[in-house]
Amino acid sequence: YCLDNFLNDAECDHLVTSIKSKLKPSELSSYESDESYRTSRTCELAVLNDKIVQDIDSRICKILGVHPSYSEAIQGQYYEVGQQFKAHTDYFEQSEILTQGDVMGQRTYTCMIYLNDVEEGGETHFTRVGAELKPRTGMAVIWNSLNPDGLTNVNTMRQALPVIKGYKAVITKWFRSFSALP
Repeated sequence: YCLDNFLNDAECDHLVTSIKSKLKPSELSSYESDESYRTSRTCELAVLNDKIVQDIDSRICKILGVHPSYSEAIQGQYYEVGQQFKAHTDYFEQSEILTQGDVMGQRTYTCMIYLNDVEEGGETHFTRVGAELKPRTGMAVIWNSLNPDGLTNVNTMRQALPVIKGYKAVITKWFRSFSALP
């Protein structure tokens, strides 16, 4: 699902500035020998204790109708020219669920929001369904990582194509099958 103008320009600009203040190399949930597999950088936005970030985080939970205790902390990703994230999904593979999903379980929904119009490249390509989204400032993209039967949704396989000109900034929020509350 795509929601145009979920965030306004001022919110997007604020988030880009915030993301750039605390970048570190993006990580993977499992080992990958290909060093070019994920080359973006990430910012753990929740640690910034920022009122605007907290408000956006709350709005994402409300639009999905999911209690915040079922969500991971909001993150920002930043891609420069040539950077990408090859084909991947957000759900945990069976070999990862014991370590990644031991407390909160499987990832259920993802909400990703583009923070800028990329000059060239940087599209999100859903490989299994042939859909390609060009980043548009403030547009939220939401998908369910699980099918109605609870099995993983392979149609969410996608890649962040390399940025050719400019940069790409997004925020991502993941939801889980179990609450973090006792």
